[in-house]
Amino acid sequence: MSEPTLNQQTDPVVFLRQTHQALVERCAELEALATRESPDPGAARALGRQLGTLLEQHLRDEETELFTRLVRVSLKLADQIHVLRQDHERLRAAWADLQPLLANPAGARGAAGFAEQAAAFVQLKRGHIAREEQLLNQARHLLSSAALREMRNAMLERRGRHA
Repeated sequence: MSEPTLNQQTDPVVFLRQTHQALVERCAELEALATRESPDPGAARALGRQLGTLLEQHLRDEETELFTRLVRVSLKLADQIHVLRQDHERLRAAWADLQPLLANPAGARGAAGFAEQAAAFVQLKRGHIAREEQLLNQARHLLSSAALREMRNAMLERRGRHA
């Protein structure tokens, strides 16, 4: 799957789900790369750039657009969203550890260190996506079409595209 496309007709909840799928696919690529005895540095750097960009945009979309809108319409979701925000902090920390290894997978910690960090990141990301998918099921029913339109427009604006 290529990266999901966001445009003026995109349903933002569908887009977030498609981004989850793209992240799962990048995680599978990361696992495959990390299990090689000698990971290809070019492939590692390219995957690092792609995964880093996708991850950061996605986390910002959720924090800025999805989470804030959901808390406004349902305080019952506050605890669930708090847990997901904590996940985001852990994901960013795990990514900060992994990113330099993708730039140089055979570096100071060697292939074993790269494989260990990659496995930890992938495990964290997969668990997080599973929790967020539950939230997206609720978002579909709680957010009005106007809120979804505002959400999509803000996501487009952040990417330098206009609604």
